Amino acid sequence: MPNFQYGITGLSQGLVNGLSNPITPTTSLISSKRVKDIILDQNHPEFKNYGEWGAIGGVLVEDINQPTTSPSVFPVFPLFPNIKFYPLINEIITILSLPSTELETNSNSSKFYYFPPTNIWNSQHHNAIPGSSALPESQQKDYEQTSVGSTRKVTDGSTEIELGKTFIEQLNINPLQPFEGDHIFEGRFGNSIRLGSSEGKNPIIKIRNGQGEETNEGWVTIEENINEDKASIYLTSTQQVNLEPNIFNYNSYTTAPEVIKNYSSNQIILNSGRLVLNSNTDSILLSSAKSINLNSQDSVNIDSKNIFVVNSPKILFGSKNATEPLLLGNKTVDLLRDVLTSLQSTVNQLSVLTSLPPGVPFAPLNIQAASTLQTITTALAKLESLKSPNNKTL
Repeated sequence: MPNFQYGITGLSQGLVNGLSNPITPTTSLISSKRVKDIILDQNHPEFKNYGEWGAIGGVLVEDINQPTTSPSVFPVFPLFPNIKFYPLINEIITILSLPSTELETNSNSSKFYYFPPTNIWNSQHHNAIPGSSALPESQQKDYEQTSVGSTRKVTDGSTEIELGKTFIEQLNINPLQPFEGDHIFEGRFGNSIRLGSSEGKNPIIKIRNGQGEETNEGWVTIEENINEDKASIYLTSTQQVNLEPNIFNYNSYTTAPEVIKNYSSNQIILNSGRLVLNSNTDSILLSSAKSINLNSQDSVNIDSKNIFVVNSPKILFGSKNATEPLLLGNKTVDLLRDVLTSLQSTVNQLSVLTSLPPGVPFAPLNIQAASTLQTITTALAKLESLKSPNNKTL
């Protein structure tokens, strides 16, 4: 049994899955390989050959020093279990040898693992660089002009390089402009997370999904733009964010909140074409030390399958200056019922009266009139009490 060593030292032994077969004659202590294929699902022809679901993320690579139209490829697997950053075809990866799943039965067992793609072009979108045999003649200038180290610039619409089965190269995906101390995570598609600061000390986190600004120079750095990016979440400490809200109408306030772009304390801002908050098992709770403002260009709608409760000592409808008191429903109905019932009895008496000699009292009517008068007098005295002391309308 060979005295196998892992890591950088093990690279020189050229073992693949525990087999003593050199990967290429050019293997060095740290080996760089070109990706030729990647296993992403069970439909890949090598899915079963390299461990089925354990093969997901595995790539087939070739020696970058000996590119051919029919390369001799071998499998390499992701190094990090919790961070998935899979390379594209023709990107360059760095590999090293570490223990395999057969370690329990064979202490020398190993397989090759890869680091994320090498930053050949300083591009978050892709860093593919094919061998000379795979590079279309029409695109060779895109790579020649950068041979001295400048950024790869594609100005004719595409690169015609094989990058994968579904990946579409976009020449207007720009890298983010970095600032001192930033920790930036960038996806390939204009999505990013920036852990940054202002004035070199005040923290801010910017999460962006979808670059809003369109450029013709995808190699030029840009900053996030909360008004144009597709979806954004900003977590601030002291920064002012120049968000242009769809509408802000604070006419319902006596003292309006500070406008968004002027606010310079800690806050969280969400901005997108649509926002959805959904709780599928419990409640959505909104709480504020001052106020909760709802603004809409069209309508504010509240639907409930059961009840709608508003608990407040004072409610104004229509305007902050509403002065007309609302009426208490049950008490108002009871009072009107008493008055109308009494009037109804009086009218019933009048409808059956017959003529009598002049000067003779209408005894039944007199009695009913006295009762009705008392009811009306009582109702007049209660009118003011029907008004709500706190809830007003226009």
